[in-house]
Amino acid sequence: MYELFIASGLGSLVGIIAGCIPGVGMFVATAVLYAMLMDLDPAALIMFYTCMVCSAQYFGSVTAIYLGMAGEAASFPAVIEGYALSKKGQGQKSIYLTGIGSFVGTGFGLFFIALLSFFAMDISLTSFERMILFCIVGLSLILVTNNSKIVDFSLILLAIALSHIGYSGNSNIPLFYFDMLWLSQGIHFFPLAAGLLSMKEVLSAEDNNAKKIITEEQFNYVKEFVKHKWSILRGSVIGGIAGMLPGLTTICSSHMAYLAEQKVTEKTYTKGNTYCITSTETANNAGSISQLFPLLMFGIPISGSEAIIWSLLDIKGWENSPNEVLKLVTEHWYILLVINLFALTLAIKFASHFVKIVPKNNTVLKISIFVILCFVTYIVGNKFQGYGFFSLILFLISTLVGWRFPKVSFIPFIFLMVIGPILLDSFYTGLMVHGLYGGPH
Repeated sequence: MYELFIASGLGSLVGIIAGCIPGVGMFVATAVLYAMLMDLDPAALIMFYTCMVCSAQYFGSVTAIYLGMAGEAASFPAVIEGYALSKKGQGQKSIYLTGIGSFVGTGFGLFFIALLSFFAMDISLTSFERMILFCIVGLSLILVTNNSKIVDFSLILLAIALSHIGYSGNSNIPLFYFDMLWLSQGIHFFPLAAGLLSMKEVLSAEDNNAKKIITEEQFNYVKEFVKHKWSILRGSVIGGIAGMLPGLTTICSSHMAYLAEQKVTEKTYTKGNTYCITSTETANNAGSISQLFPLLMFGIPISGSEAIIWSLLDIKGWENSPNEVLKLVTEHWYILLVINLFALTLAIKFASHFVKIVPKNNTVLKISIFVILCFVTYIVGNKFQGYGFFSLILFLISTLVGWRFPKVSFIPFIFLMVIGPILLDSFYTGLMVHGLYGGPH
């Protein structure tokens, strides 16, 4: 139990930093810590990731409200409403309402996935059904990108081709390594993801223009909570449901709750609306929890950072079942409660101090993350394949590609690289069963 508290606390700390600093989202944080996460057992890994995501939602709103900068992608609605409120001297009230809403949203998300797990007790997926779900999620990820169909189709073909590289061994997939030992272990997704997603996200982060933080007004905490109770409830429900949409998750949760609250308050709405920001940030945290259900229940990652976590859970033999999900929630709910109370307290009491860690110039931050990712990809390459320099070269090439094509979304490509071996193994096994394929030679 002590190890779970440590993992949860570290996850919360990482989430605070990732939420505050633009460009350091969940995927970047997960990628940077990948080598460390390999040593955690499944329960500790899940608790680390859950607490990291929750804390990031609390503190993503801090930079959005005080500086008008989105600390993470789901905080864009908070930028619109929160910074306007901050300029009116209502920043602290906004932080309080979003913090309380996020806390309630987290609790709702935990209850929601526990309820879903209870009703899914009799559901057991065959390998074929799981493959179909993977395909559906992959298609969903493609549909939410702004890529052209030609680009998406090319990325799919490239992922399929790269998944055929390696030595067959016990696999039913025909693999080829062209007598090059450094290709015999295949192309691991991590160096590609670190460059095409992590560094691309970091390089696109804008510099902080050091906007002035305005002193907040006094207000009644209880009265404000009661006044915004329905916004918190609407955000919890919308976030809990929308958080399970592949590729969108908390981004969809926050935007749907934001639009819904604008509709509810359309007669009195003006920019800098406390009801809108409360609902959207509540939905953020509810969605950050509910998005875990497909991953934990069926082993289906629906976001880039979850793809990394899933790859680690798969290696460690995590059993995707409702019993495991219920056990995780019912036995460790108090750890999540303590961590969320900790994050809530920090956000409310020390928010104006936390924004000071946001660099005025992101150049040093970008260089630091690049160097760290170089080191991590080398370590991961050595541990998984025995060829660290090859992984490092892949990372450098993918970083260059991500920088050269900033408007291209590579998430579907990385997703297929992660789940490619499973899909291809099921595909070729099916061909063998029907006598259409004789196996690797």
